[in-house]
Amino acid sequence: MPEQHWVFSVITELCERGVISGYPDGSFKPGGIITRGEFAKLVAAALGLAEYKPPQPSFTGVAPDSWCWGYVEAVSRAGLVKGSGGGEFLPGELINREQMAAMLVRAAARRKPQSVKRLPSATTPPSPVGPEATWLQQLEL
Repeated sequence: MPEQHWVFSVITELCERGVISGYPDGSFKPGGIITRGEFAKLVAAALGLAEYKPPQPSFTGVAPDSWCWGYVEAVSRAGLVKGSGGGEFLPGELINREQMAAMLVRAAARRKPQSVKRLPSATTPPSPVGPEATWLQQLEL
């Protein structure tokens, strides 16, 4: 990713913190889509939650051999996710803004104010991202 990209400094900081590492090919896709399983991993890593692998899965559709199982279980154990109803989590489904916001609000409630380290400010993105971006930045996760 070029250093001129509007989110380069934030991605760099998250890499240094061990929150993200990119895709297996070493790429980052800041304009790409994100699934519920990927977001669960991001939130778990941001909060320092270790993977949790109970004897039985908490949700259907997240098999113990799935790459995201331990992260989904960790955020579930922390009370950050409720699933998608009917005992499912649907890790391969795209996450929507409402689901992201719900996880982030629950995550923010877990944080002690003195433990929060603010990320570097990103420059203005090339396209509008809506009022959610300002509100989420104020969470200081």
